[in-house]
Amino acid sequence: MKRDLELVKRILETVEAANPEQRADLTPLRVEYGDDIVSRHIELMHEAGLVHAVFMRGEGSLLNELTKINKILWPGHDYLAATREPRVWNRLKQHAETATFQAMIEAGRELTRRLLLGEL
Repeated sequence: MKRDLELVKRILETVEAANPEQRADLTPLRVEYGDDIVSRHIELMHEAGLVHAVFMRGEGSLLNELTKINKILWPGHDYLAATREPRVWNRLKQHAETATFQAMIEAGRELTRRLLLGEL
């Protein structure tokens, strides 16, 4: 599976927009991308420190319907902030295939900083 930065962004936006007392409804994304793809991306996001998620496993695989994001962590909020600026988002997407996820987060922070300083 290839990571899909657009899906990561959309998952984060969905969780951010949800009522904190309720589970974010990822059903539209699961329908569009498929249960396994969304669950695997949540797992990657958890491993990268973007979100805190809870996973239920059954016989060696994720039970997709029980994958839950508890909250977005600081790096996840940084990622969202960077992706909201089109110039930053477009540059990040250009390097998505070759950069590590941590490098993408750091690049997003740096590009956002440079934008705020008027360097972009």
